[in-house]
Amino acid sequence: HVFRIKRLERSLLQVWSNHMATNILLENKSSGLRAKLAKPFHLRHRMLHFIQNYAYYLMFEVIETRHTHLRDTIDASSTLDDATANHDRFLDLVLRDCLLTNHSLFALLAQLTDICERFTIAARRFADAAFLDTDDTHTRRISRSERLKLRRSHLERAVKAASHYFESVDEQTIDWTNSLERFLDRLLAECHLQHHSHLVDLYNRLQF
Repeated sequence: HVFRIKRLERSLLQVWSNHMATNILLENKSSGLRAKLAKPFHLRHRMLHFIQNYAYYLMFEVIETRHTHLRDTIDASSTLDDATANHDRFLDLVLRDCLLTNHSLFALLAQLTDICERFTIAARRFADAAFLDTDDTHTRRISRSERLKLRRSHLERAVKAASHYFESVDEQTIDWTNSLERFLDRLLAECHLQHHSHLVDLYNRLQF
């Protein structure tokens, strides 16, 4: 589970890198083109905020904190059975705090990560089509300003040809907003039920 979240974070950071490269090409360009690209930019920002904060919660507020407590309890254990029981309790608490034992929360989290994964795949395909290869012999011979013009022109054509990509971004934005709202509502309900500081911290982190 942690590996998948970190992999999604890495994929979103690659999308962010592509978006930053696109921003350079949008200097002095029409507001229409900027508005078209603003939607995937905004969705990526929201997804990255969620994934990075959830990853931080998993690694530092759950696993590291529980592992520190585990080491203390094992050091204080007088028998092997005590140490085993403490380790089993550590696993149960980590699974619970990572939301893996709460079926309703985990199902909503799975929906969010699935939407996120679909978005990163689509964004990567769009980037592959939108960025002109400037390493070929012809483009290496022309000036930097001419290369930028070529890349901007290529980006404009790619945007015009990518209607399906932008339609999918609109659909994913709606799905993401609805799933995130349900997840946060369910998480808040669990905070009231469990009075659990970890879940309260997570809820506060994910508020955007």
